Amino acid sequence: MSQWEIADFTDVVRDLSSGNVKIPQRDYLLDGPIPIVDQGRGLIGGYTDASTALCRAELPVVIFGDHTRVLKLVDFPFAIGADGVKVLKPCGALDERFFYHYLRYVDIPSAGYDRHFKYLKRLEVPIPPLTEQRRIAAILDHADALRTKRREALAHLDELTQSIFIDMFGDPASNSRDWPVRRLADVLARPLQNGAYFPKDDYSDDGIEMVHMGDVFYGIVERGKLRRVNCSTDEIEKYGLGAEDILIARRSLNHSGAAKPCLVPICDDPLLFESSLIRATPDPRKVTVGYLFSLLSNERFRGAHIHPIVTGATISGVSQTNLAALRVPVPPLVEQFRMKVTIEAVDRIRLRHAAALAELDTLFASLQSRAFRGEL
Repeated sequence: MSQWEIADFTDVVRDLSSGNVKIPQRDYLLDGPIPIVDQGRGLIGGYTDASTALCRAELPVVIFGDHTRVLKLVDFPFAIGADGVKVLKPCGALDERFFYHYLRYVDIPSAGYDRHFKYLKRLEVPIPPLTEQRRIAAILDHADALRTKRREALAHLDELTQSIFIDMFGDPASNSRDWPVRRLADVLARPLQNGAYFPKDDYSDDGIEMVHMGDVFYGIVERGKLRRVNCSTDEIEKYGLGAEDILIARRSLNHSGAAKPCLVPICDDPLLFESSLIRATPDPRKVTVGYLFSLLSNERFRGAHIHPIVTGATISGVSQTNLAALRVPVPPLVEQFRMKVTIEAVDRIRLRHAAALAELDTLFASLQSRAFRGEL
C-alpha cells in the first residue's frame, strides 16, 4: 500500500445525494416498479411507482447510511429513502467495487443516531492501478458471496422455525387454535425493565460487556464483540442478563424493527443491557423462553398485534406500558415443550452453519486486511 497513491476522500468521491426526490417511509409500497434504497440493513426498503423519484446518479453508486453506517453497492435503477441516505460516486481513477470494499474495511466510529458522514470525509483513500483495484474487488466479492450463502442458509432455517411454530400453534395473528390469551406482563417472572444508561467516560476495553440496540437484530446476542463499560456490583445485579431472558428493542429506524426480540446466550461472564432495550423474563410456569421468542418474532403476530402499538415517525418505538399490555396466546406448557424439542433439532443445524459463517467472517477480515495493505 505504501507504493499506492493516497488521496483525500473529498478529492476523489462526489456526494450526489442532493437534487433527488427522497421518499418518506410512510409512502413506501410493498411492491412496485422502482425499488427504494434507504439506510436500513436490507438492500431494498420498499417500492414506489413514481418515475420522477428515480435517482439521477450514474450507476453503480455506493450508498452510505448517515445514521446507521450501513453500506450498499447499488447497480440498478432506484429511488432514495428520505432519511440519512448518502449517494456516493468515486471518480474515474477509483473503481466503485474497490471503493465499496474499502469503506467496509475502515473503522467508522459509532456516534449513536448522530450523523457519520463527517467521519468519511476525513478518510484517506488508497488508489492502486485500476487493474489491481478490480482484481482485489473480485477476490473480496467471491469471499463475500460465500458468506452470503451461509447467511441465506441461516435465514431458511429461521423460516423453517416459523413454519414449525405455525404448524404446532396455528396462526398467531388470529389465534386460530383459540389458546387462552393473557397480557404479556402476566406471563413474566418479573416486570419488564429498561436497561442502563452509562456516559461515554464509563466505556472501557476491560469493562463488562453490554448489549446495545444495534446488537439485537440477528436473533441472538453475539458475545465477544460487544462494547464494554465499567460498572458497580449493584448495576450488574440490576441490569444483568441470563439465558432465561429475552431482550426487546425499544426503538428502531423503521416501524417494523421496533420491539424486535433477541435471545441471550448461556455464559458465565456478566452481561448488561442498555437503555434502548427492554428485558422480559418469561415465567417458566407459564411460557417457555423459546415459545415467547418465536411468538414475538413471528411476522404475522407482529403485524397484527405489535406494529399497532409502535409509535413515532423518524424513530419508531414501543413503550414499556404498551408492551406489558400486549395480548399473547398461551398454549399448554406440554405443547410448548414439544416445540422446544423440535426446534432444538433445527438449532443444532443452525449452530453448524453459524460456526462455518464465523470461519468465513474471519477469513474475509484477513483478506480485507491483506488487500488494503497491498499484500493480497
